[in-house]
Amino acid sequence: PWIYAPQPETLRMRWDKLLQAGTEQRRVLFVEKEDRSIDSTASPLPGFSPAARPIAAEQGPCPDPVMVSYRSFDRQWVIPDNRLMQRARTALWAVRSGRQVFISEDIQPVRNGPGLVFCCHVPDIDHFHGNEASAARPLYRDAAGASANITPGLLRYLSDRMGLAVSAEDFLAYVAGLVAHRGYSEKFAQHLTEPGVRIPLTAEANLWREGVEVGREILWLHTFGERCSDDGAGRPHGALALAELSGIRAHTPIVARQPGMPSSITPRKIEGSDDEINIIIGDGTVGPVKKEVWEYEVNGMHVIKHWFDSRRDSPIHKKNKKGLNAVSYGSWTPELTNELLAMLAVLNGCVQLEARQARLLNHVCEANLITDSELLQAQILPVPDFATKGLSPRKFATQALPGM
Repeated sequence: PWIYAPQPETLRMRWDKLLQAGTEQRRVLFVEKEDRSIDSTASPLPGFSPAARPIAAEQGPCPDPVMVSYRSFDRQWVIPDNRLMQRARTALWAVRSGRQVFISEDIQPVRNGPGLVFCCHVPDIDHFHGNEASAARPLYRDAAGASANITPGLLRYLSDRMGLAVSAEDFLAYVAGLVAHRGYSEKFAQHLTEPGVRIPLTAEANLWREGVEVGREILWLHTFGERCSDDGAGRPHGALALAELSGIRAHTPIVARQPGMPSSITPRKIEGSDDEINIIIGDGTVGPVKKEVWEYEVNGMHVIKHWFDSRRDSPIHKKNKKGLNAVSYGSWTPELTNELLAMLAVLNGCVQLEARQARLLNHVCEANLITDSELLQAQILPVPDFATKGLSPRKFATQALPGM
């Protein structure tokens, strides 16, 4: 859809072209669908101001684009205007905040890569690997972070069972530590033919602590340094600081002659190194990164190639390259270089943690586990119906969200 792009400049250009067109040409450029046309009215996204008129009569400036999680490890921009969106996932926009973490899960069997992916910006409906709709769940059921989206009573039960305080963030970190690596999908390959990630719950406090520790680093990586940052633990805040810490650099410009976009991306062996490579993108050399970074996949989606395919001179995986999708800023910017370095740093960090995560998963599975029968006896399971339903986004429709 044309309302997404890797560069906010592209979205502003598309908006301007749409508004410069007459009514009938607007219909063509807009690509009308059954539930959205230039004559449609729609409630605003939670936290954004309502529009005064349909797109057919719109003459105002482009709403400021906001960052979203477009695909796993691929952050892009969107025009936050519900008049343009077919499936806006308003419930997720309603709980968007500076504390929120979204959990992305494939609704198809997981063949390879991490079992779950995490992000802090609202995920697109095809976020997990681009080909099928993904399930997305927020850590908190509200924007304020006052209501954890975790089975009622579970955190208290875990705290009492292991004799330590367990917060919602701790629980999510434990899940990330055990599941967000390739070893998880390899170990449970026969079980993952049926969609749905299963989490082994340790009854051992020392294993719980280790899971939380490594999981916080995973959450920091997956969210590009925007969650679980801790300077004392070597996790500075933000994508730029994360990339700087990694040591990955752009040694030469990606595009030597501007304007322009790169047309190719390939790995290149570093002489004298058995486990690191550089990546050649356009005219530039970027690295070093672990060899496994180039190979990293999320359920069949090659992360680096997919990321690049949206930012090359002629994007190759757009479903429709006509109309507004054909409008592009067309020039590589320093911001794109920063995002490239951050994405590679995230994957590099994930690869470096995989051996530790695989060992931890094996230790958890071999030690004492909390069973379903125990949770049933404690009346933690079955999950009550009210806990499976999100809060209505309607009351957030015209109010700014906390932390925004």
